[in-house]
Amino acid sequence: MLDTSRTQWTALIEAKIGTAKINPDQVEQYVELARENNIDAVITISNELTSIPKQTPYALAGRASGKVAVYHWSWMRLITIATLLIGGDELFDAEQHFILKEMLRYFTHDNIGVRGVNRMNADWKPLMSKIHAGGQIKKNDEKVVNTIRCWHQEVQDICLLLSRKLKVPVGLNLRRHHREDQSVRVADDASQLAETKQLTAIFEIPDVAGSTEVVAHSLRRNILCRMQIAAPRHLKRYASRLNWLLRQLPEDTESSTSLRIYWEGGGETFASIVDLRENIDIAEVGRPGALPKSFEISTVTDLERKFFGPSSFVDGLEAAVPQFYDDIARHIEAWQPTPPIGPAGGEAESLSEEIDALPGAKTGPKKVAQRGEIEGRAFTIFEDGSMEVETTQGIKWFKDLAALQSSHGVDV
Repeated sequence: MLDTSRTQWTALIEAKIGTAKINPDQVEQYVELARENNIDAVITISNELTSIPKQTPYALAGRASGKVAVYHWSWMRLITIATLLIGGDELFDAEQHFILKEMLRYFTHDNIGVRGVNRMNADWKPLMSKIHAGGQIKKNDEKVVNTIRCWHQEVQDICLLLSRKLKVPVGLNLRRHHREDQSVRVADDASQLAETKQLTAIFEIPDVAGSTEVVAHSLRRNILCRMQIAAPRHLKRYASRLNWLLRQLPEDTESSTSLRIYWEGGGETFASIVDLRENIDIAEVGRPGALPKSFEISTVTDLERKFFGPSSFVDGLEAAVPQFYDDIARHIEAWQPTPPIGPAGGEAESLSEEIDALPGAKTGPKKVAQRGEIEGRAFTIFEDGSMEVETTQGIKWFKDLAALQSSHGVDV
C-alpha cells in the first residue's frame, strides 16, 4: 500500500522463487479478488525477466477488460534498482540505508535462489545445429518461439548486468508496438530468426555516443557488436573526418575491430581499424571530394562450437557486450555542431548591404596531388600547388609551400 495525504494505491503481490513460475490461473483469481475489493493492481515477482513491468511472462484471459493493472518484476530487476538507489544520489537516512542493504545481502545469498539467465532454453542446441546445417525453420514453430522468449530474457539480463556494473539504468531500444504488445515482438523476432538466422538487440546506455546493437549470427556462429555515429560535418576532408574517429579509439584496438563508412551521396566502404591506422586511404570511396556521412564501428566474437552450447553461448554473449563497451563505446564522444558565428545583434545593416556581403560562387573540389602525414598531422597537396595542413588550431589552407613556410603563429 502506498498512502499519501491525497491518494491511496494498493496492490496484491504474488511471488515465486528459484525455478518456480507464475501460474496465470492463480493470477487471474487475484485479479478478480482485486476487482471485487477495489484494489488497484496485482504485482507478480519471479526469476522470469521481461523488458518492462507492463509485459508479463504469462498470458491472462480477458485481462484487457478489467480496471486492475497487472505488473511483473524479476528479482534481478528489483536487486538492480536497489543497487542503483544505494550507489546513486538518492538520500536515505541511516535506517533506510541499512534496511535496503540488508535486503540486498539477503536476496543475493546463494540459498535464496534469486538468479538471472545462465543458460538458453532446452531447444537452443538442436535448433541452432539445424540452422547451421542448412535446415529450414518456421517462425511459428514452438521451438523457435521458445528460443525467442529465452533470448528476450537473456538480453534483459544483460541490461541489468550493465546497469549494476556502470551504476546507470541501461535499457533496450524497442519499437513502440513491441513495447505495447509483447506477442508482436515475439512474432517479429521469430520471423527474423527464420528469415535471416539472426537474433538482434539494441542497448541504450546513458551518455554514450550511440546505441549498441548486438547480433547473434547462427550461421557464422559469432556475436557482432556495433555502434553507428555521425561524422563531424565541420571537417571538410575525408582524412580529417576519419582521423577524428581514429584518435578517440585506443592505440591497442584489436584486429577484430572494423569500420564501415557510409558516404554522403551514397555508397559504403569497409576496413579494419588496424589497417586504417597503417593506410588511411584504403577505405576511400573513389569519388573526388566525397566525404564520410557516418561511421559504424564493430567487433566480432567467434564462438565456433560454443555457440551451440546453452551455457557457453550465454557466457560468450555476457562477455562480448561489456567488452565492446570497455574497448570501444566508452571512448567515443559524439560530434556536436557548433552554434552559428555571431554576433546576431549590433548595428543593423540595410538589406542591400547584407546582399553585397554574401560570398562569391563556390568552385568545384580541387584535384588532389598528394596526401600524407607528418608527425601524426595530415596534409593534402592539390594540383594547383595549394595545400591544407592539419594544425592544433584546425585545418589551415596555404596557397603554396612558401606561404606555409612564412606563416607565423601556426603550430603544425
